[in-house]
Amino acid sequence: EKKSGDFNLCLFGKDNFGSAISALNNKSIGNQPIKIRSISDIEAVKTCHIVFISEIDRNKEQKIKQEISSLPVLLVTDNAQREHYHIAIIQDDERLSFTINIKALKEAHLNLSSRLLNLAKEVTE
Repeated sequence: EKKSGDFNLCLFGKDNFGSAISALNNKSIGNQPIKIRSISDIEAVKTCHIVFISEIDRNKEQKIKQEISSLPVLLVTDNAQREHYHIAIIQDDERLSFTINIKALKEAHLNLSSRLLNLAKEVTE
């Protein structure tokens, strides 16, 4: 089944990417153009395919998780100390790597390709 409409990559909280993330804007995933959206409204996470959360308080974080709990939304953070995220991006010296939380992905009814799983620094259950 072909998907249509925009593929929304949403940034909630501090934008640690700057202009680097904007390079993805209007690129495509299949036939879906990628739209980078900075959001501050918790309700808006329902319209996202991927939500990147950085430096927000735990209360907002919990509300976001509740909003998307029954939706296939990939949850990403740059804080390796946070739990229940699908992907955590980690900076090792000058390199970026990431960990994947399989249990959290299964709970969200999401699957990642084996290629992406193989690239992860760590895959946890």
